[in-house]
Amino acid sequence: MWLNYLKISLRAAVGNRLFSAINVVGLAIGFVCFLLIGLYVNDELRYDRHYANAERIYRLSPDVTPNDGSPDTHWAASGPLVAEQFKQEFEEIERTARLRPWRVDLAYEGSAFRENAAFADNDLFAIFDFHWLQGDVEAALLQPFTTVLTASVARKYFGDADPLGQTLLLQGSYPVQVTGVIEDLPRNTHLRFDMLLSMPTAPTLLGSNALTNPTLLGYHTYVLLRAGASIDRIVALAPDIYERYLGEGASAIWGLTAMRLTDIHLHSHRESELNAPGSSASVYAFSAIALIILLMACFNFMNLAIARGLQRAKEVGVRKTLGALRVQMLVQFIAEAVLMAAFAMIVAIAAVELLLPAFNAFLQKQITFAYFGNVWTIPALALLVVLTGTVAGAYPAFYLSAFAPSRVLKGIAAAGRRSVALRGVLVVVQFSIAIVLLVATAVVFLQMRFASAIELGYDKDQIVVLSTTGREGLGRQWDAMKERLLAAPEIESVTASNVVPASSVATSYFIRHEGGTDQRTMPVLLVDFEFFETYGIRLLAGRSFSKALDPDRAQAANPSYIVNALAARQLGWSPEEAIGKGLEVTCCNFGNGTIVGVVDDVYFESLHMPLAPTVYLVPPEPAAVIHSETRLGLQQASIRIRGNDAQGALARIRETWTAFFPNQPASLRLLQDDFDALYQSEYNQNRMLFGFSALAIFIACLGLFGLASFSTERRRKEIGVRKVMGGSVWSIVRLVTHEFSRLVLLANLIAWPVAYLVMQRWLAQFAYRIDLTPLVFIGSGAIALCIAWVTVGAIAAKAASGRPVLALRYE
Repeated sequence: MWLNYLKISLRAAVGNRLFSAINVVGLAIGFVCFLLIGLYVNDELRYDRHYANAERIYRLSPDVTPNDGSPDTHWAASGPLVAEQFKQEFEEIERTARLRPWRVDLAYEGSAFRENAAFADNDLFAIFDFHWLQGDVEAALLQPFTTVLTASVARKYFGDADPLGQTLLLQGSYPVQVTGVIEDLPRNTHLRFDMLLSMPTAPTLLGSNALTNPTLLGYHTYVLLRAGASIDRIVALAPDIYERYLGEGASAIWGLTAMRLTDIHLHSHRESELNAPGSSASVYAFSAIALIILLMACFNFMNLAIARGLQRAKEVGVRKTLGALRVQMLVQFIAEAVLMAAFAMIVAIAAVELLLPAFNAFLQKQITFAYFGNVWTIPALALLVVLTGTVAGAYPAFYLSAFAPSRVLKGIAAAGRRSVALRGVLVVVQFSIAIVLLVATAVVFLQMRFASAIELGYDKDQIVVLSTTGREGLGRQWDAMKERLLAAPEIESVTASNVVPASSVATSYFIRHEGGTDQRTMPVLLVDFEFFETYGIRLLAGRSFSKALDPDRAQAANPSYIVNALAARQLGWSPEEAIGKGLEVTCCNFGNGTIVGVVDDVYFESLHMPLAPTVYLVPPEPAAVIHSETRLGLQQASIRIRGNDAQGALARIRETWTAFFPNQPASLRLLQDDFDALYQSEYNQNRMLFGFSALAIFIACLGLFGLASFSTERRRKEIGVRKVMGGSVWSIVRLVTHEFSRLVLLANLIAWPVAYLVMQRWLAQFAYRIDLTPLVFIGSGAIALCIAWVTVGAIAAKAASGRPVLALRYE
């Protein structure tokens, strides 16, 4: 029996190749989207789940509520003492370990590279079961100036030689011994490092109080709970710990969030994350899109199957007359749908294999489609084929098997009102989804264009950023290096700072101002002379920093400060009124100073973040004042190059750097690249939405094609009569398209409110954003309507161009 069903299904598929091809293509597109997004979602959901103790590992992160009314800050990293303090206080904690990220320069036998390193406690290996290749896991990071390398870094420096016991030169000055090698970290972990340095090394590189100052945030603190223990008691008693160790009233400022390891990637969006976090909202949204597109493909199958119903009506009538039961007809038609789905799955798998490299490059992932690597893959694909075929074929099967033999054999089979209404609903739903995606694509594009075109307050073009990792930043030789760079004809201007635009703004500190009674927090940015001139930042009042004036170098008892316009406003002054006012930065012994200038506001970060009131200060000697944790040295050189010889300028910069730092690699990047990276996630979302919108429109058009084909087939004699009575092709096309235009217009009315609510919520993540205008919705609806007209009009024109006699004859 089943072999007979298969033969009939194959004969039906071959007998109408066009409809079969459309069905296979539509379902294949649905499967491709479902599989690609399914692979992406699976990868996102499996972050950090490969660690054996993943369910018992938590990260302790502080929440800071300033007492001056400033916004709360939620940090991923804690102070250096939190790990030991909490371990002593709570018996639920079995192990604790700290991880402090740090970029370092390494050299070995003439080769120098910049690596993503991290200071770590040796207990990190007891919490995370890294795959250990060489070394003693129990003691690898107990001694100062020891390091554990990942396998790729070990190969880079030592090739096939044994790395254990070898010595690398750190920061051009400190020898470190290799005590272990671990496998490279998998990509689906929030941890990011290429090598680990022992935590006892930190005071030498970060400052003597690096491990003793409780307010220095930068240490990602992980705890491993004992089996059966709960984190709830630790969180509940955290305020008491803060009061005991940080002083009375500390619990009003400091709070604690304990996040399970497996939740960090998708649910943690804190300051100083180790790795760019994912988005649970994106995972859910794209999962829904994948399911919706697959359902749209099923809807198309329904419409096309029903459109073919009249052609197969006599087949049904003959088979029923010969004794076929309705249940047998149901099984037959569902079997045909499952067969079509199987063909579509084969096409989809081939397409996924072709698209997966580009998909990985787009997402910067290494996703694989392992058919036989997981015992459940093949059964899951088979189940997906059966479910899709059943969903797509169920209604057509009930519809076709319900034909009465006496009517269809007379050629008077007709669709019921319910089936016509259902097919109309399916088309409306499909176009509603497509229009929502079109609106979303347009809004994301317009917001990204707005971000690119907004007046940033600085000129980012032709700026090369030269960064260093040493504790002393650009070093005491910075003035000499700067002079040599300025002497090159390819270079226009040179300055330096501890952070540059298009990156996170400087660390905030308490500020006291003249005439005020309360402290408030503001970011403090250390800059070199010519900073504002190099970046083209406009001076609103007062003057810029000058080498000729000692106070500008913060060497006098009354150092000079420059603030931005927002800082002046928040302190209660206009730009002109701020000049000459007193200001005290309560950190790094900068002391009381005087505001000598007010500059325009600068968008240092992305438009996700509001403008920050900022204080600018020149250090006493370039890179001589060093703060052990916040790296308040001149870490970044900003070099404006002339546009006529960019390659020559880059070569001159590398040559100059090598002359002053022979054992450290030059790290150059364009500021424009930093700016583009701010919105990389949104750019990717825009491209994905554009692709899904195109697919949704295409699938919706396939569904419209099916319904239009059914409609023109049902009205074939009517069209013939109209042609005989003198009706033109255009009038018939207009008649048919009018019917479907109403469906698309109804889809617009449904889609617009949904799209408005969704995109308003998406735009809410930006501090500065576009307004949603009616033009976006009308334009998206017009595009959908035009595409529908082209699809339906082509079918109607073909039907209207046929010979009337063929439509009017009885047989």
